[in-house]
Amino acid sequence: MKSHNYLLLAILVVALFFGTRIAVADDAPERIFYNARIFTAEPDHPYAEAVAIRNDKIVGVGSRVDVEKAVGKQAELVDLHGQWLLPGLIDSHSHSVQGGLSLISADVSDKVQSMDDLVTFVAEAKKTGKGMRGNVLSISGMPLAFWSKTDALNLRFSVGAYTDLPVFLSGMDYHTG
Repeated sequence: MKSHNYLLLAILVVALFFGTRIAVADDAPERIFYNARIFTAEPDHPYAEAVAIRNDKIVGVGSRVDVEKAVGKQAELVDLHGQWLLPGLIDSHSHSVQGGLSLISADVSDKVQSMDDLVTFVAEAKKTGKGMRGNVLSISGMPLAFWSKTDALNLRFSVGAYTDLPVFLSGMDYHTG
């Protein structure tokens, strides 16, 4: 008899737990953002007209008619008046600009292992003009190991061919320069 009571109690606890979770999901705030230019980043469908959100999850993307099917009739409607809506980057901070610039600059990243390799890379960047920003030669993606050799960096990139050409070296972490 005692084990029967424990079984009933366990069933009751499980039923309450799942019932509460369903009720919370049904009461979750819902919004439809519409009349917008929504960039989806999906190659086959790069733009949408509307997006539906429940709590903090996207539950529908597409036309307003399609998106309205993904949420309840009480969903808040937010007219964006033709404005853009873009995916967010969730990070404490972002280096998107520097990452993009590294694609078109003289990015040394994994191309050098020694100071001599670096000198050769910078000389080639100077010769081709890759990495030139105005009158400054900008080299990105410097491995962090080089930053303990600042005297050697100054010796090589502040004299000779670089006397009148400023060289900006930025670290692969986008914090060091």
